[in-house]
Amino acid sequence: MTELAERVRPSFNYFIIIDQEHVRGEELKRLAGEYGFELQNFTKINDFAYKLRARRGGKIANIYIAVNGFERGIEENIVKLIEKLYGEKLEASKRDIRRWLRSKK
Repeated sequence: MTELAERVRPSFNYFIIIDQEHVRGEELKRLAGEYGFELQNFTKINDFAYKLRARRGGKIANIYIAVNGFERGIEENIVKLIEKLYGEKLEASKRDIRRWLRSKK
């Protein structure tokens, strides 16, 4: 993530999906600092989604994290996060999620 932050424009967004057993909310705050980010805001959207606003040098990052483990398929978690953040309902399929992500470029 640090290398990518060095290559992008001054403001950028990340969307990270991670398995539940790998991370907890407080751990996310600590990891941001370990990767050289200055955490400006940390929002727990729900038990399975977080938003971090962080600075690295002159660049600002909005980092959305979906924690896999709420439903059987990761796609179900992703569409719940999209609905919560953007108010848009999607089918829990890779095809629909890809189509939606491409429409946001």
